[in-house]
Amino acid sequence: INGPIEVDVGRADSVEVAAVLSATSLTDKRATDLLNASKIEEHVTPDHVRVATVRGGESGGLQVSYKVTVPAASRVEMTSNNGTLRAGGVSGHVKAVAVNGGIELAGLGGSVDAASVNGSISVKMAAVTGRVRLECTNGRIELEVPKDAKATLNVRAINGGITVTGLTTQEAAGRRIRSLESVLNGGGPEIEVRVT
Repeated sequence: INGPIEVDVGRADSVEVAAVLSATSLTDKRATDLLNASKIEEHVTPDHVRVATVRGGESGGLQVSYKVTVPAASRVEMTSNNGTLRAGGVSGHVKAVAVNGGIELAGLGGSVDAASVNGSISVKMAAVTGRVRLECTNGRIELEVPKDAKATLNVRAINGGITVTGLTTQEAAGRRIRSLESVLNGGGPEIEVRVT
């Protein structure tokens, strides 16, 4: 199902989800039938909220856009086909998986697990406090960490190269390479990046 998912930090005591479901088709009737056959399901417990789009009926141009606000320390998992995933300011674990869409994560302070096929990944860490794993097929990865981040960096590129700027690594900065292993500021959580 097409459409973006955006997650931002909100109040410390609540999760809010806003979803807009829309459909396009050759006729208004077919679009209306597609909307009527599709729904957004939610499962809520005191410590977990799960929201999913369920497509009904025939194939067609169904799209859903989600805007979600969560407490800063929340664990966030999101997946999308044909849509961009965005999250900002979250200090809990973030998992993002996209097919035919990009992933944009900013201001994160927890562990990260992000994978994209046919889309790029952009991650800007506010702090590196846990494992960061980024994997991309047919796209590019951009990762930004604070200069004082303590981490163990392990980067591999099958198609394309790696460009390092602004970090003091054991490899020469600014040149294109295919693999890089380095300890940043004495080492810390693993940062693993794979581009194929």
